[in-house]
Amino acid sequence: MIRLLLVLSLTSSTYFLGAQIVNVEDRRGTFTDTIGWFESLELGFNLIQNNDRIVNIKGSFYLEVLQKKRVFLSITKFEFIRAGDQNFVDQGFQHLRFTRIISNRLRFETFGQIQYNEQILVRLRALAGAGPRLRIHKDKKSKAYYGIAYMYEYEEKSESTGGLGMHRISTYLSAAYKISKSTFINSTTYYQPSIMKISDFRFLNETTINFKIIKNLYFRNSFSLIYDSQVFDSAPELTYELSNSIRYNF
Repeated sequence: MIRLLLVLSLTSSTYFLGAQIVNVEDRRGTFTDTIGWFESLELGFNLIQNNDRIVNIKGSFYLEVLQKKRVFLSITKFEFIRAGDQNFVDQGFQHLRFTRIISNRLRFETFGQIQYNEQILVRLRALAGAGPRLRIHKDKKSKAYYGIAYMYEYEEKSESTGGLGMHRISTYLSAAYKISKSTFINSTTYYQPSIMKISDFRFLNETTINFKIIKNLYFRNSFSLIYDSQVFDSAPELTYELSNSIRYNF
């Protein structure tokens, strides 16, 4: 089964300087564990000329494949906003994840990611890790998962000549609830402390609600909040984003 999603920006109120954590849970197939093939492609380009020229380029591609007891997930995303001679947003990442289905409730996952983000002064962030994922609840209207993993992270600061390696634990709790046949909500919370320094941690919560307008057409509202206790120089510790979009499945 192949499903292609077209996502169009409707409105956006954004107070966001870049994601330090990628919410993989929001990209998984929703309310089904039997999906064979899922893909989503999004591309956008805006050019505005007034006192300054404003260029906005963004794109994303999601691919999830299920074969027997193996699941492969790939997420690619980038965004660039420039006004005049200043870059307001310049970020992107590639995330790969392989999941082995051990039982109906238990899975084991390995993952890797590479990322850059000019606004939080990250020239390069690369990480790899592995750990179990446990389904703690599932019925016709709701489901919830808990995951914990070890990961090694390497970071390079913008305009620096060296990098920093760190061992972290990544934990998350993810829940989805189908309010009605036309409305469902997803919420995921991540907590990623350093193994060697517990005061160095990252926290993310992202909550998304989807409304079905007509057949295959959905309105999507999402809010995410990220806190990083250890950031580079003048980069903000707290960032958040509120976004709205329309999604069409065909």
